[in-house]
Amino acid sequence: MGGALLRLQHVPREVRVPVDVLLHAAPTEHGDEHHHGHDLDDRRGQILHDNWSQVRVVRETDAKKVFKSVYLIMVFYICGWMTSVTLLFPFLINIAVVVVYTRAKRALQSQRVVRETDAKKVFKSVYLIMVFYICGWMTSVTLLFPVRVFITDIHLTGVSEVALSIFAASNLVVPFFVYYTQSPLYNREFRRLLRFGGGQRIGTIFYLRSDIPTSTY
Repeated sequence: MGGALLRLQHVPREVRVPVDVLLHAAPTEHGDEHHHGHDLDDRRGQILHDNWSQVRVVRETDAKKVFKSVYLIMVFYICGWMTSVTLLFPFLINIAVVVVYTRAKRALQSQRVVRETDAKKVFKSVYLIMVFYICGWMTSVTLLFPVRVFITDIHLTGVSEVALSIFAASNLVVPFFVYYTQSPLYNREFRRLLRFGGGQRIGTIFYLRSDIPTSTY
């Protein structure tokens, strides 16, 4: 880091940016650009982080101080109490998905509106979606835990988090593939939408059977 003096005891690990890079990018007030590299060892860099995602780089020279503010996106959402909210929110979403699909299954079982074969297809789709949701989210969380504990390099941690979050992010496209493979009607309508298949649109008609006895006169 040259002569840069870092005081990072109050700065979260996520916002520890290379000070030398910021000092090289910061303009000088001397106007002598050829002295910029020579004067770098005489400066001290200090990163201060406040609650509103602002990092202030303080560059000190012999006679004057130059302040430069650098705003880091998403710092506020991964520091402090927002860390718990960020981790808890996806967990609640996955729990809500399981609850909704479980209630949908019970509603279909109680009404008996559709045929038994159709009900089995619907239940199979529901089970597959629930399994993919739980496994995708749990895989990301399980793999991210040792990354956050054992990896100290901030750049490697960031790359690992982006790569491992793909398992949880895949939950967004799981319903499409499940419905596309399990539902002939969904498959046919999607192909018709993309003009893969011809023909007219055919709707599905459900017949309600009444068990009320009728009498003839």
